[in-house]
This record gives sequence, structure tokens and C-alpha cells, in this order.
Amino acid sequence: MKEKEGKIMIKKYEGAGVIFWRCGDKDKIEVLLAKRAQDIHHAPGQWSSFGGGRNPNETPWQNAQREAIEESAQGLGWSELPSSYFGFRSRPIKTVSYLLFYQYTYFDVQVIQNPLGWPSLNWEHSEVKWFPVDQLPDPLHSESRKIIRLVAEFNP
Repeated sequence: MKEKEGKIMIKKYEGAGVIFWRCGDKDKIEVLLAKRAQDIHHAPGQWSSFGGGRNPNETPWQNAQREAIEESAQGLGWSELPSSYFGFRSRPIKTVSYLLFYQYTYFDVQVIQNPLGWPSLNWEHSEVKWFPVDQLPDPLHSESRKIIRLVAEFNP
């Protein structure tokens, strides 16, 4: 929110993210989460999925894909997520909206095979780890917890 000439201005926020998941031991669903750096402005020190704000003219899927590459494939030279390693859905798993000024779209992406050197984090995160959906870490970003439940329901 900004104040301009005595008026409060609300900036619309649109973003998207990716929950990477795989079949782990005994075919249990696991999700890849990153711990946000302590000096980041939003949710420092919390575990979360990968994602962020939308650029002009991006679709939600383009936004999610760009953010996933920026945050999990630092220095790997990918322009898109390689389809030989990842299984994509053509539809989002969920879109979260608050009033008229916030919209965030989540996609789930199955990791079929870990590419060499992946994940490779950028400055926004301090560590990354796979977690079984029944053993999620704390503190976990509240919206990530809700989306992980959906991933587990859709991929039993």
C-alpha cells in the first residue's frame, strides 16, 4: 500500500509458483522445499515452494516456470524446465485470490529424474530439501502447507 495525496493506493499483486514433487521411499509423495534466507523481505526463515511476482505480459505458467528456474536452477543455463526430467500439468493446482488486489497461482510439477546439479539455489534461499508430505518442516509458509495437501490428494 502507498499513500498519495491523502489517498491510500493499493497495488495489485499477481504471482505464481511451483510445488515440485516426486514418489519417494515406499511410493510416498515428497515435496521439494527451500528455506527462505533470513534477510529476505517476505517470510524470512520459513520453508516454502518456489515462486514470485508476475512480469508484464506473462501467463501464470510462464511466471511459475521463470520463478522456478530463477530460484532452483541458478547457473544451469535453462531457458525452460526440461520435459525429460519433469512432468507438467497443463492446469494450475490452485489459484488463491484475496479481494481484488492479490492473485497467486500454484502449479504442481512431478520430478521424474533429478537433473545433474539441480536444485541450485539463488540468494533468496539458504537451503533446499525433499520432505515426505507427512513430515513437513517448521516453520512452513502457511499457503505452502495448503497447496502441499492438494498435491498429496491429487497424487496418491
